[in-house]
Amino acid sequence: RWVWPAVPLSVNRDEQAYEVTFYREGLAGTVAVLQNRDTPDERLMSIDGVIIGESRGGVDEKQRMLAHLPFLLRPAEANQRIYTIGLGTGILAGELVQQPGGAEVVCVELSPGVIEGARLFADLNWNIHDHPRATIVVGDGIQYLRQNRGLFDAIVSDAKSRPGHIGNVAFHSTDFYSLCRNRLTPDGLMVQWVSLETPGRELRTILHTFVRSFPHGHVGIAPPDSLYLIGANQPLQIAADHIQQHLEGPHSANLREYGWRDACDILGLLAADGQTVTDWLVGDEPLNSLQWPVLEFQSLDIFRKSAVVRKQENLASLVQLMETRPTSVQVETENVALLEDCRRSAELLLEATKLLGEERIEEALARLDEGLPLATRHTRFRELAAEVYFDQAAAARQANDATSALYYYRKVAQALDKENISGHWQLAVLFHQLGALNESAGEYYTALQGDPQNVDLRLEFAYLLATMQRNAQSARQFQRVLDSHPDQPRAHLGLGLVLYAQNRGLLARRHLTQAVKLDPTLQDVLTQSGIQLRGPE
Repeated sequence: RWVWPAVPLSVNRDEQAYEVTFYREGLAGTVAVLQNRDTPDERLMSIDGVIIGESRGGVDEKQRMLAHLPFLLRPAEANQRIYTIGLGTGILAGELVQQPGGAEVVCVELSPGVIEGARLFADLNWNIHDHPRATIVVGDGIQYLRQNRGLFDAIVSDAKSRPGHIGNVAFHSTDFYSLCRNRLTPDGLMVQWVSLETPGRELRTILHTFVRSFPHGHVGIAPPDSLYLIGANQPLQIAADHIQQHLEGPHSANLREYGWRDACDILGLLAADGQTVTDWLVGDEPLNSLQWPVLEFQSLDIFRKSAVVRKQENLASLVQLMETRPTSVQVETENVALLEDCRRSAELLLEATKLLGEERIEEALARLDEGLPLATRHTRFRELAAEVYFDQAAAARQANDATSALYYYRKVAQALDKENISGHWQLAVLFHQLGALNESAGEYYTALQGDPQNVDLRLEFAYLLATMQRNAQSARQFQRVLDSHPDQPRAHLGLGLVLYAQNRGLLARRHLTQAVKLDPTLQDVLTQSGIQLRGPE
């Protein structure tokens, strides 16, 4: 059982929060859709007990990235006809049809049960079954390419890409890659995802096979879980401004949720080209083909190592891959220095991820400290840095080391993206608890810039300003709440207390009286403050 443990998805109410909402047995596999009983928006699709799609998480992220890569790397008008293998939840195909440019999408799915089950994800896949520019075909994805001679501007493959899956030999073979290359338009792209959990020797075989099959092959590294393979018949020419415009568009909202917000994130992803991969290989990796299917007949002993260990070993090896700069990727940008910063911060992100997995925390922190000044626009780097710094601050607080905690919270503040409202809010509370009131106020202010209508956030900010005796500013914040929520008792209370401190007794009592009318329990606050609502002015 250590070779490949089968852990089926449990649907027992006592063991899991999921219930089966769809179930079909078929020749291509048993398809199930499961829904979380407590949070119905959380849904999973599985084939033979293996999760192949979900409404939120790692599978969802890589499917959305696969859909966006052709549009990130080329103008939308260059993607008029797209072919994708494997429907799954339909999220990938749905993301393709909603991109600008009005592309026609052909999706081939082997299992009728998957096609039927994907209807339960219609709210996430843009109702792909009934979309006028989408064609869903029941069949084998490779056979379809053999039988249909038409050309595609992009081919997206998300089929059989987990370690140990039957069929990997076909979808990572010279035969398949050559077929895809011949079905691409002259400037077309093929993209494919590969898991970093793939055993090291298999991973090298896959990369070797891929870059040998395309005139221009590229490898994108997205730690801690993913590789993205990009194949083309022409050199890859990309424009940094185009990438940024695409990421800022409304059609990229689902991708931005996962931290892909800046052109630097994508430019840092492009780690290696065919030549750098060839130089990195040991030299004895075979090519995988249908005639010589080495991926189907690897010794099962390679799976004796856990997925975590396999991933760490791959990360350590890929760090070496990034030591050589790719020469075949041409980036159009007016800011060459930014391009260099993106590349270096991507290297440091990979190194830090590897070191964290090996629990070499001090060395990882050194990489993050080095990269943070470079990563002003590298969102993925800053997200990891913020997470690690926050953990260090929490450990320092637990050890009653307030000085170190403040140091790391300040590092978190440097790393946080301005769009991370909850992060800035949480940091504001933590600074307040440690007595760093000015820094707390700064974090509240930053959070409010992103969510100015958040009443609870503005109230906390207003009360903090009152604590700092910045009464005029505090009063303005309370009044802004009352302008939109005139019956907010805590806003009346806070404004009344601030006015009372400013010796504006009559107006203060009006607000305090109104606060108590709206919420009688607030009388206790006034009593503790020594304020009486009745009596002489």
